[in-house]
Amino acid sequence: FEPPVENESFGFIVTAFAMLGVCVVLSAAWRGVQIWIATRRLVQSWIVGAEPITIGSGRVPACAVASEFPILAVVGVFRPRLIVARSVMSACTSDEMAAILAHEQGHIDRQDNLHRVLLSIAPDVVSWLPAASRLFDDWRHAAEEAADDDATRMDWSRRHSLASALVKVARLPTAPLPKHLAPASTFYCGGGIA
Repeated sequence: FEPPVENESFGFIVTAFAMLGVCVVLSAAWRGVQIWIATRRLVQSWIVGAEPITIGSGRVPACAVASEFPILAVVGVFRPRLIVARSVMSACTSDEMAAILAHEQGHIDRQDNLHRVLLSIAPDVVSWLPAASRLFDDWRHAAEEAADDDATRMDWSRRHSLASALVKVARLPTAPLPKHLAPASTFYCGGGIA
């Protein structure tokens, strides 16, 4: 007895799709590992000579670092920590720092770093198209606007402090933002501040 040819074709198609699925998942895992390694190296380079600091409520561990870029970021997914360039701390007033911290707390509360990693490693056909970077940029802008809303809570004086801090920080850069900073929510990314 010979099985029908149609079943052989179906089995081949199922096997091909299974192999494609495995390749897509392995590709996502590889991207995740690359992101983790690059971010870990970058954070370790900042941590050398870092000074533990207490900012705001102190709910998130924070440290002041020497950095050519005025970094102010929540780094990490499961144990987030705040990395603040000393230049940012010296440039901003206490009201501006409070607004910045409320902004970063918004990222922590919504787990934006986890979402950022998941979007970066998502096995998706769209990631092979130019639209993928536009989708990621749109998500990033929406996350920043949501964090701004969290920071200001319709308080106009806090909005002024946040805007003032953003302008001050945008004027500080002397180096580009490091590329590999995926599981991090940065206050200023080196682009436009509109």
